Amino acid sequence: MPARMPLGVFRTRPTLRVFTLAVVVSVVFGGCSSFRNKEDDNAAFKKLLTAPDPPSTIGEAAVPYGMTYARVQGVGVVNGLPRTGAPAIPSELRDRLIAEMKTHDVRAPEKYLESHSTALVVTEAIMPPGIKRGDVLDVGVRVPARSDVGNLSSGWLMPSRLQEIRRLDGTLRSSDVAVIGTGSVLVRGQHEGNGQEMMLEGTILGGGIAQVDRPVGLVIRPEYQHVLLSAQFAKNINRRFYFFDGSTRRGIATPREDDFVEIDVLPRYEHNVHRLIAVVRSISVDGDDQGLHERLGNLAEKLREPTTAAAAALSLEAIGPDAVPVLVEALQTSDPEIRFYVAEALAYLDHEAAIEPLTTLARSEPAFRHPALKALEGMPQPAATEALRALFNESSNELRYGAYTTLRSRPDAAGIVAGQRFGKAYSVHSLPSTAETLIAVSLFRRAEIVIFGTSPEVSLLRPAISRGGIVISPDAAGQLQLSRFVIDKEDRKATAPADVASVCAAVAALGGNYGDCVDVLRTLKAEDAIAARLAFDPAPRPLRTYYREEESGESDGSPKLGPQDITPPPPKEPTLLEKLGL
Repeated sequence: MPARMPLGVFRTRPTLRVFTLAVVVSVVFGGCSSFRNKEDDNAAFKKLLTAPDPPSTIGEAAVPYGMTYARVQGVGVVNGLPRTGAPAIPSELRDRLIAEMKTHDVRAPEKYLESHSTALVVTEAIMPPGIKRGDVLDVGVRVPARSDVGNLSSGWLMPSRLQEIRRLDGTLRSSDVAVIGTGSVLVRGQHEGNGQEMMLEGTILGGGIAQVDRPVGLVIRPEYQHVLLSAQFAKNINRRFYFFDGSTRRGIATPREDDFVEIDVLPRYEHNVHRLIAVVRSISVDGDDQGLHERLGNLAEKLREPTTAAAAALSLEAIGPDAVPVLVEALQTSDPEIRFYVAEALAYLDHEAAIEPLTTLARSEPAFRHPALKALEGMPQPAATEALRALFNESSNELRYGAYTTLRSRPDAAGIVAGQRFGKAYSVHSLPSTAETLIAVSLFRRAEIVIFGTSPEVSLLRPAISRGGIVISPDAAGQLQLSRFVIDKEDRKATAPADVASVCAAVAALGGNYGDCVDVLRTLKAEDAIAARLAFDPAPRPLRTYYREEESGESDGSPKLGPQDITPPPPKEPTLLEKLGL
């Protein structure tokens, strides 16, 4: 069993290197033999209190901290399986699970794990930078390599505690509990592929609850490490970024040490923490209002050139409202790349002029869609909501679904994206659209089916059966009969009108979960019973590259890198448990 790390890995910070003023004074004036005369004493004291010359921007002196994605792992048990589980094979994972079950006062855990309705699984989650205690995230599950489990569909993950696990000095060590995960399993084979191995892994959408914060901040480079500089950086950051904490306004930066400034994530940037840190690092250290006019002029010139426009837009966003006139004027450019950078900065400054160019560019250029929708997500203007709703009428699957997921996070759009909830299983949302009907299946964070347009008709000519064992048959009255037969359980049947939304409701009436509904829709599509598009999580992807056009209209063959979303994807690498062959 892994030993406990002495400190929670999410609370570690750079090592303290600062002597307090009291200690300095006691050393200088306390009669230490190293200081033999008053001049030496004064010189040493002055040196300790003299800060290095500051750089022009904070980014020159500090690098981001806490911006990586943390992989946390655990072991758990999936129950409720229709005799597709298997007894847990003796292993280190089984021993860990039994020890954990005993801490929850589970009686006879060894006997419980011998059931064919249970399956031992490895659990995993990815914690993004800046996540707060109580935030929701997805949890992945998979059956270990040595297992007789046949299928995880219809299963429910019992509460599993996930921790960061590392091998230190030849011993497995674990952090404090970082995530607790539980919920219905969406098996990969229900939405992707047909191989048996895909029935042995899945996801609990939104089933994880973060138990710790992951702080972000800035680590100051050695040549600039000084308590006075750390305080100055924090002061300049707080002059630009502050929020109301319920009783008073306070800044987002706290100088914890001479080499570390902690940053609280503003709500406006909670969906793009990487951008907040990039903007903070673009803040000027000087902060001299007299030189602001000259700096604005220099940045305006840099906005004219695509190769320097991205950094210039971040610097103008770092200046704040005083930079809005420069950005608004730069919107007149015909260069789509520059126009995007400018509009994105204006969006994070909550200026309404950003709405039209961002939606236009999202329509025309796939590389801009993800960051453009992310920028529109937090804008306070109702016009942003209307612009996003208008995207429902576009033919692009990812543009429509991306607009929906963006609106879902806006408080003023609750009435637009409201749907029908079927218990705790899943929800179905029907949205008006003039484009071709689209059925979008969520595979991230929420269990939901989104229908753009009227609910598509289901034209089934012969009975069909899903991989989960749900039988769908047409009847003489033009309706659909759904039935499910499970060993040791009462047979269930339901009748539904022949349309997708009604079929989803009937699956819930049979006691089906989200995976069962997805499985049925995929089966009906394979039978050509649904003519509408069926897309699985068609949201715009980050990190797309925009290729600039050559001024001459010809390309030299080398790619011209343009705007990329600055939020990197989670790393894909084998887990420690996988490396150990568990």
